[in-house]
Amino acid sequence: SPLVKIDKNSQLVWQNQEDRFHHSIEQDHEGNFWVSAAVYPYQVDKKYVGLEHGNYLDDAITKVSADGEILFQKSVSNILIEHNLKSLLFQLGNIFYTDPIHLNDIQPVLSDGPHWKRGDLFLSPRHQHMIILYRPSTNKIIWKGTDYIAAQHDVDILDDHRISIFNNNVIITTDGVKVDGNNEVVIYDFKTDSYSKYLNESLKQYDVRTISEGLSQILDNNDLFIEETNYGRILYF
Repeated sequence: SPLVKIDKNSQLVWQNQEDRFHHSIEQDHEGNFWVSAAVYPYQVDKKYVGLEHGNYLDDAITKVSADGEILFQKSVSNILIEHNLKSLLFQLGNIFYTDPIHLNDIQPVLSDGPHWKRGDLFLSPRHQHMIILYRPSTNKIIWKGTDYIAAQHDVDILDDHRISIFNNNVIITTDGVKVDGNNEVVIYDFKTDSYSKYLNESLKQYDVRTISEGLSQILDNNDLFIEETNYGRILYF
């Protein structure tokens, strides 16, 4: 949809209709907003995706000012292509896949740390089953992780060396698309290069298994908040 700002009385402040904006809206340290947008004309070279509208979903990270002006935009597909990862987009198979990115979260880094810098972005391209730490200032992928996640959403920064990821844990089988057991909250520790699962027995017990969407938040007191979107549940552990 368009990106819309309203005031506390639901009156329109501004509206940006330049692209089709979708999924999360996150604020950075400068007061700007990072939003996913499906862009057309495509930023990806026509030799890969052609020119016709509808051929491809070209998801881009988009920086929008507090006044609704687009300040920066970069195709996630082009980020991968420029890092010699185009095989992740255009894999061999029976059909051309029009939605290989499906960007669902852009999490800005608000302060410097030993593993990232303020202004970096954590990206969650669902259909790559991957989390990317990207530095817009240099157009560099600093880190990417694919372990223990499948069709994930919602990456959060926990401290100066850990992130959490809401792992939908979705696979496709001969029976169709389904959650392989239960949703998980996966924590990656940059300091130890290790993964762990947060309160996983509780998620199993309460059969948390949204196929799409969903989010998690580990609170300051270590409680866990989950939105299980497909089944309309809010859970607090």
